[in-house]
Amino acid sequence: MNTIVRQKNNQHKEAVVAASRGNIEKTFAIHHENIQEQKNLAILAKEAASLYIQKDQNQRDQTLLIAPTRYLRDLIN
Repeated sequence: MNTIVRQKNNQHKEAVVAASRGNIEKTFAIHHENIQEQKNLAILAKEAASLYIQKDQNQRDQTLLIAPTRYLRDLIN
């Protein structure tokens, strides 16, 4: 299976292909503007929720917000 279906945006497709080939550096380079580091989980949760809420409904429908832990998910919610 080598057909990418989920990503509609060519930039996202390129990042997925790079990741599938083990080129993680390229994946991060493609999405560098969308990556933020925040060590304080309470601030991270607040910022993530705020960015999500600022989007219009169509953008929200196209957004996937992933929380790697239950604790962070609970903070976001």
